[in-house]
Amino acid sequence: YLADHNLLVNLPDALRETCELRLENPEVSLSELALLHEPSLTKSGINHRISKILNYYEQVNQSKS
Repeated sequence: YLADHNLLVNLPDALRETCELRLENPEVSLSELALLHEPSLTKSGINHRISKILNYYEQVNQSKS
């Protein structure tokens, strides 16, 4: 949704990187996604970033209402 509505540009670089890597690799696990980052992250780090991204998505949806 965020990519389709050109909202990734509003995210900090680290969160945008996570979104882009997830979009490019939808089939990989969180552990594998963490290793794709440069430098690599932990699974917990990825989980934290995804939580922030989901919070941003919820804020965007609430503001549309």
